[in-house]
Amino acid sequence: MLSHAARLRTQSDFDRTYATGTRHYYSGVLLFWRPTTTGTTRIACVVGKKTHPRAVARNRQRRILQAACRTLYPVLRPSIDIVVIYTNRTN
Repeated sequence: MLSHAARLRTQSDFDRTYATGTRHYYSGVLLFWRPTTTGTTRIACVVGKKTHPRAVARNRQRRILQAACRTLYPVLRPSIDIVVIYTNRTN
């Protein structure tokens, strides 16, 4: 799991990232990111109920996303907020 300071937590941070961030979609993953002035990179991984109706499947997919983010975290540039959303669409 990412450290507490490395996670995006509040709804206002999510809303700001969705509204003003840049969106990229690739192979089942929707990525929103925006530069900030906080000095740290913060990441959130989201899997919706429409993607996986069962909580066990959602939590498993979220853990897989978090593991991928944890390995990429050291190479990300500082001062950026990232929201990674898993979707089951492939196009």
